[in-house]
Amino acid sequence: MQPALIRAGVLPQHLSQLQKRTLFDPRHIRSAYPAHFRCFLLRFRQRIFKPVAHFNYRRFTFRQHRIDVASQLPAYLIGPYRIAKLVVLCNAPDDNPFMAGAYHGVSEADAIINVGVSGPGVVKYALEQMDHEAAGGLASFETLSETIKRTAFKITRVGQLVAQEAAARLGIPFGIIDLSLAPTPAVGDSVADILRCMGVGHAGAPGTTAALAMLNDQVKKGGVMASSYVGGLSGAFIPVSEDQGMIDAVEAGALTIEKLEAMTCVCSVGLDMIAIPGDTPATTISGIIADEAAIGMVNQKTTAVRLIPVVGKSVGDNVEFGGLLGHAPVMPVNTFSSQRFVDRGGRIPAPIHSFKN
Repeated sequence: MQPALIRAGVLPQHLSQLQKRTLFDPRHIRSAYPAHFRCFLLRFRQRIFKPVAHFNYRRFTFRQHRIDVASQLPAYLIGPYRIAKLVVLCNAPDDNPFMAGAYHGVSEADAIINVGVSGPGVVKYALEQMDHEAAGGLASFETLSETIKRTAFKITRVGQLVAQEAAARLGIPFGIIDLSLAPTPAVGDSVADILRCMGVGHAGAPGTTAALAMLNDQVKKGGVMASSYVGGLSGAFIPVSEDQGMIDAVEAGALTIEKLEAMTCVCSVGLDMIAIPGDTPATTISGIIADEAAIGMVNQKTTAVRLIPVVGKSVGDNVEFGGLLGHAPVMPVNTFSSQRFVDRGGRIPAPIHSFKN
C-alpha cells in the first residue's frame, strides 16, 4: 500500500517501493535521500520537550533546519502550503483531534473517536446579542464570562451527542470532545472578532491578552460543565492566516509576532500559521521555537510553532495558502541574532515546579 504522500502526488513514485518502516526511519532518510525530501519523510508533528525530563536542543535544532530546507523545496511541491504540514509542539496532548497537531497518542485505545468541535461565529453572535440587551449597551465582565461559558456548554453538548451517535454506529469507543475555537478564513468565523466584541479595538491592542485569557478560561469551564469527557486542547486558537480578523490586525499594524507570543501564554496552542520572510535565518526560527517551548514547559501547558518561511517574499507581501489555510501577510521578524545561543546545543534542564513565585 502506497504511503499517503505518494498517493497525493507529494513524493515521487519511486519511493513507493520502500517499506513504511524504512521510509519513515530518520537514519535511512539522512543517508539515502536528498535534503529537500527529508522534512516530508519525517513525522509532521514533532515533540521537543518531555515534561519531566528536559528540553532536547539537539533534536530541536534538527527540526529547525528541516523547516529551513523545506522552505526551499522545488517547484513541484506546491507553494508554502508544504510547510503548513509541520508543527513543533511542547507538551502535546495524546488526544488532540485538531490538525496539524493531531495524532494518536500512546495512551489512546487502538481505535477511538475523538471529536473536535468549533464555533467562533456562534460565540461572537452571543456576545453581540449580550451587549445589545445590556443596559447602556455594555455588559459587565461577569455577564461577559457567563455568556461565553453558557455558549461553550451548548456547543460542547451538541458535539458530544454527535460523537456518541457516530461511535455507536461505527462500533468504536467514544473518546473525548475537544471544544476549541478554531477560526476559518470565512468572515465572521474569527477569534479576533470575538476579542473585538469583548472590547479591544483590534487583536493586539492593550487588553488583548487579558481578553483572550478570559475567553480561553470560560470555554474550558463551559466544556467541562457539558461533558465528563473533555480533552485535547479545548480553548481558543490564534492562527494568523486562518483568521480574517487576525489578518486585518496585522495589516493595521496592531498585531506583531511578539504580541502573539505573549498571547500564547494564555491560549490553547502557540504561534500558528505565521508567514515570515524567506531569508529568515534558521537560527532565528530556532530561537522563536525555543521561546515558545519555554512558555510551555514553565507554565505546564501546550505550546506550538507553525512558522511559514516564504522564499522570495518580504515583509508586507501577501501569501495565498488556499482553502481553510487562508492567506497571510508576511510579518517582520526580529533581526537580532540568536546564533550563539542556538549553537550551544545539548539539553536545557527541566524547570522546577515546586518553588514558584
